[in-house]
Amino acid sequence: MFKGLMVTGRRRVYVFDASAFIEGLEGLAFEDQVFTTPEVVEELREAEVKGRSELARELGRVRVESPRLKHVEEAERAAFQTGDFSRLSKADLSLLALAVQLRAEGLSPTIVSGDYAVQNVAEQLNLNYASTLRIKHRIRWLTYCSSCGRSFPPGFRLECCPTCGGRLKRKPLERGKAGGGGKRLGN
Repeated sequence: MFKGLMVTGRRRVYVFDASAFIEGLEGLAFEDQVFTTPEVVEELREAEVKGRSELARELGRVRVESPRLKHVEEAERAAFQTGDFSRLSKADLSLLALAVQLRAEGLSPTIVSGDYAVQNVAEQLNLNYASTLRIKHRIRWLTYCSSCGRSFPPGFRLECCPTCGGRLKRKPLERGKAGGGGKRLGN
C-alpha cells in the first residue's frame, strides 16, 4: 500500500493532515517519510491521537516542519482561485504549503486528507492527494447565526449574519446514507 515509489525520479513522501492521524495511519509500516506541520499537530486534541502522533515523531516516522512564507503565499493564492480560502484552516494552508515546498525541494509529496477543500486546492496546485475518509452520510447543511439564531438556506455563502453581524455556522439539516463512492486510503 505505502511502498517507496519513485514518481518521475522523485522520492515519494506523504504530508498528513489531522484526519490521517485520527485514522491512525501514522502507525502503518511506511517505507516513505511522513511529514506534517506544527499547525496540524496543534489540531490533534484527543489524548490517544496525540500520544500516537508523538510516538511516531519520536520514532522518526513523522517529521514536523513549517513551510516557508513564499510557499504559504502560493497555497493561499491557489485557495483564493478555487474559492476555498474561507473554508481552509491555518493548518490546512500550512500542509498545502509544505507539500508545495517539498515538491520544490525535489520530492513527490502526496497529501493525505479527508478534507474536500484541501483536495480541491491540491488539484489547483497540481499536487497528489489521497483521501483518508469515505463519507458515510450524505449531509444537507443548514447555515445559522450563532448569535441571534436566524437560519439561512443550505448553500448560503456569507460569513457574518446580515441581521446582527454574528458569526455564521453550519449544522446538519438532514442526513442520508452515502452511495459508497470513493476509496478509503489503506483499503
